[in-house]
Amino acid sequence: MRMKVSIVVLLICGLAVAGWIEAELLREPGGQRTRAAASQRRAPQAAQIEPQELLENFDKIVELIWTDEEEDAWKNARTDEQKQAFIVSFWEGRDPTPDTEDNEFRDLYLGRVVTAKQRFVGEGKEGYETARGQFFIIYGGNAIREQQRNVPQQGAITGADNEDPMAAANRELSSGRGVTLIWFLDTSINPFLEDKEDVTFAQQFGNVYTRTTRGIELSQEAFLANRDVQEFIAARLADPNFQMADAGAGGLTRSSGGSPGASPITTAMQELMEQGVTRQDLGLYFNQAFIPAPGGNTFSIVAFEVDKQGLTFVGSQGVEAPAAMRAFGFIVDESPEEGPQILHQINSDFAVAPHEGTADSSRTRSFGITLPPGTYRLAWGVMDQGSQRITTVSEPLEVPSFAAGELMLTSVFMYKPPMQRQTDAIEVGKLYDGARIGSVSLDIDVDNQFDRSDTFELLYFVLGVGTDPSTQQPEIEIDYRILEAATGTSVARLPTQTLNHAAIGQPIPLANVEQITPGGSYTLEIVVRDMVSGGELTHEVPFVVAEEDPVQ
Repeated sequence: MRMKVSIVVLLICGLAVAGWIEAELLREPGGQRTRAAASQRRAPQAAQIEPQELLENFDKIVELIWTDEEEDAWKNARTDEQKQAFIVSFWEGRDPTPDTEDNEFRDLYLGRVVTAKQRFVGEGKEGYETARGQFFIIYGGNAIREQQRNVPQQGAITGADNEDPMAAANRELSSGRGVTLIWFLDTSINPFLEDKEDVTFAQQFGNVYTRTTRGIELSQEAFLANRDVQEFIAARLADPNFQMADAGAGGLTRSSGGSPGASPITTAMQELMEQGVTRQDLGLYFNQAFIPAPGGNTFSIVAFEVDKQGLTFVGSQGVEAPAAMRAFGFIVDESPEEGPQILHQINSDFAVAPHEGTADSSRTRSFGITLPPGTYRLAWGVMDQGSQRITTVSEPLEVPSFAAGELMLTSVFMYKPPMQRQTDAIEVGKLYDGARIGSVSLDIDVDNQFDRSDTFELLYFVLGVGTDPSTQQPEIEIDYRILEAATGTSVARLPTQTLNHAAIGQPIPLANVEQITPGGSYTLEIVVRDMVSGGELTHEVPFVVAEEDPVQ
């Protein structure tokens, strides 16, 4: 397996500050601690999840508590009747009182799912899939004593629907704004919350919140350890007619592990967790890239392609069909004293069409996560679900800091126009075609490979620039040269650009460069001068010009 070293840029777009307030968790505007609303005391009831939603989204609803074997069984259920039978069996296996008509585990769990669905809206997915909804499902409303909502002093970022994406990106990057929510916890409610006085959620893109507090277990075990849940189940076992108020209004998140089993992905995950085993059954080519995020954090992206030569493109009756793939793995913080902590899990299906991308590899896809600067471990891989061939990678992930204040560039992004503006909120960890960054998506290639006739575009940010006191704007001068990678010989130079903003977009018309050769490797040299402070830097980005197809 080879790892490409070309650079990918990420754009912070769509960092609009959320203005909505959760009715049951917030009572007063941000910046001040507020008392959480008193929970309505009621007996647990069968949760009001519509049967069709339960059938269609059952995997998302229970992904935090099911085992790997159950997940595999669900994927093998093809018909609605098979899925219904699986759902019945799933809850029956968790019923603490199988001799009664009630299933306390199911009712408590789905009660929290319903509450999360109603409460945590506006993130582009169901409330029970959000970071706050998952915590709430596992630990319950009674675990949250107070909430503090920290709102930046400036107002919310606004803009017209037809605003130029580059202008919006420049404003949003320079603002560095985002809401932070802090939930102060009642640690006596659950032993898994010992020494966890609070949990913080940071607004990342649009209204999407990511949990930044580490070391909090989100599992079926933590769900069952809640004092209210234990008391309710114990009382129900002693008295079938017992009803306890609010036992179901708790919180739930992703299970941190999984039982070892025969599934190839289960085995690969166990090997990655325990030994960092690397496999090379399939070709996997990838890059890492970074841009600044609010709160001194860094948004880290992995862009990758899969070698098509090892994939299964044969469907039923020998007909050519897309290859069914799965990306899986996790990002680990290995620095805490209590041992390695899994910060984020990757678990997403995707398909590779026989003729997509280039002749020997798929088109580029990406996933990302916001992390504080530091050293982590990226342990992940892909599987061809037809042949069950797997490639895994386990290596350090060095997340840089952009807080130094010195003149620097973010990763430089080369993409094929146009830039596409999106209206849905970005989902952290979801696979996207090309790169989805904030409110835009870009057609990228992990090799930075272009045709001889292409005009590709650059997108990046200049950080640490000075501001002219008279205009209150930066003054930046930029030169671009195209160099032969092997010799460093200059083959083209663009006119000098003078700009007064830090978000940079620049077209590079290869068709106009006479000395570009198909099949050649080149370097784009970017020289940036801060005309206010006098600082200067040089940045280089490699790219490739594709071979021309032979004449038929």
